[in-house]
Amino acid sequence: MRGRMKSILLPLLVYMISVFVFNEFLIYYVIISSCDWPHLKTTKENDTPLRTMVLADPHLLGEQYGHWFDKLRREWQMYRSYQTALQLLNPDVVFILGDLTDEGKWASSEQWNRYVHRAGEVFFTPKKIRLHMVMGNHDVGFHYDITQSKLNRFLISFQSKNVQVLNIQDNVFVLVNSMGLEEDDCNMCADVESRLQYVSRSLKCSQNKDAESDECATLPQYPPYKPILLQHFPLYRSSDALCQGEDASSGKEYEKYKEKWDVVSRDASTRVILLTYATWQLVARLFLISRMVQH
Repeated sequence: MRGRMKSILLPLLVYMISVFVFNEFLIYYVIISSCDWPHLKTTKENDTPLRTMVLADPHLLGEQYGHWFDKLRREWQMYRSYQTALQLLNPDVVFILGDLTDEGKWASSEQWNRYVHRAGEVFFTPKKIRLHMVMGNHDVGFHYDITQSKLNRFLISFQSKNVQVLNIQDNVFVLVNSMGLEEDDCNMCADVESRLQYVSRSLKCSQNKDAESDECATLPQYPPYKPILLQHFPLYRSSDALCQGEDASSGKEYEKYKEKWDVVSRDASTRVILLTYATWQLVARLFLISRMVQH
């Protein structure tokens, strides 16, 4: 009888372990190995395409509303999929466009520090791959709820700025704190406006190579190519009716978006475009990469 039980239990145990290993580890390699980078034709002999991974809304669960088992399960899935993607796809740079945390806006200093530690574990990135964070409303709060301390701790923890320009392999990225686009002269909004003005002047001087003004001589110079705007909230649109592409909604009815809640306001969107795009009209259209926030 014991021998018969062993002959049944042993294969069953091996089967269960195999299923567990496959579903919790190998499945990520199977799925992600089917992905690949698009093939790009280079215009120069030594040009190397920049491989960029863009993520948004990880929403690492917090200690107030997140159940420990749910956190454990979700974070393992995020960790395993992220690490597998880095290993198989080997990107040059990764951008996380906000809402890294789910309860960052409510977290105490101690809870925030634990958040930052967990984020470093889940999204551990080798030094050879650049990682940049853009803040979201769940990280610091909506505009009306942001305090200077919550803003500062995000900026310091993730070495970020309200507006930041990155030149990576001659690709110009403009990272913007979209919660600071209220245009109401709050300290954060004033800083965003000031930095956008500075970026605009720098881009204008970089595009106009004949500029010999004293100001241009003191400003950073960037490659004369179209900038790429990265932020948490999308720029203004009334709905997704005009969106196209593989990820476009196929529904006949489209949700109407609320300004300053689902999307940046119409006026602020126009302002950002004028500051980052007006000087590049003769070069090419601006690529806008922003995420669809869901509430």
